Amino acid sequence: MGIDDDNKVYSWLQDERLREAMETLSRWYQEGLIDVEAVTQDETAFETKVNAGAYGSFWRWRMTVMGTTEDVYSQYECMLPVSADGYQAKVPLMLELPGFGAALTVAAEKNGNIEAACRWLDTQFQWDNMINGYNGMYGEFWDYDEKGMVDIWPMRDGTRSVPGQSSYYYCPGDLYFSRFVMPSHRIEKTSYCDWYTEQGLVEKYSRSTLDVATKTVEESQSLDLLKAEIDKYAREALIGFITKGVTDEGWNTYLSTLNNLNIDEYVAIYQTVYDRYLEANK
Repeated sequence: MGIDDDNKVYSWLQDERLREAMETLSRWYQEGLIDVEAVTQDETAFETKVNAGAYGSFWRWRMTVMGTTEDVYSQYECMLPVSADGYQAKVPLMLELPGFGAALTVAAEKNGNIEAACRWLDTQFQWDNMINGYNGMYGEFWDYDEKGMVDIWPMRDGTRSVPGQSSYYYCPGDLYFSRFVMPSHRIEKTSYCDWYTEQGLVEKYSRSTLDVATKTVEESQSLDLLKAEIDKYAREALIGFITKGVTDEGWNTYLSTLNNLNIDEYVAIYQTVYDRYLEANK
């Protein structure tokens, strides 16, 4: 899904420009310029190859704090998105949104443990506990500097990193910037974001808004059901285009199948949701 510059919701799965993209990727694939396993491998396999310096170029959030040693990541540099003639690539405008945290089951109420469970959760969100849970133990991975700011230390390999532990963590921007020394991995990512923005290569409106816009129960149920079928089919179809090529018959079948899976209804529901969001947030 996407939102264009006129606040219209669209699906790039139906965009005619996608065909040219698939044709290009297929040509690169057939010429051996794309890893043949790239279309089927999982994130772990991908990261293993990146960490071994096996790729000439790739998409990635950043290079540090990704389990990659300096002798490997120092070989790579960030590049601006490139566009074919007549097209303009854009980087998605990402919003840092809170994810689902915790829930109490009906069993907690039946057993009379709601207060105990809430007290336990509250303890996880106490400042030092939260930072320990997310960044690793105090004194080993982080400390307070002379100004009382959280300073994330370099790991044993010399890089600034965090263990990526599973924990409850809530730190909105104003709190983070007022209480943390900006670690190098965030500085790296920020520099990329600034560069993209200065070059006009960031989308005007964020598709992430569609995730936070309030939906009715009926809308949520319909979107979930439609997405499951559309997403499954589209992934299989796009992999097929890359590995086997694109034909007129294949492309027309792809579009008609998306229509049969009610992709227009899917887009329309999101447009209704987004219009309501805009009205409520003038």
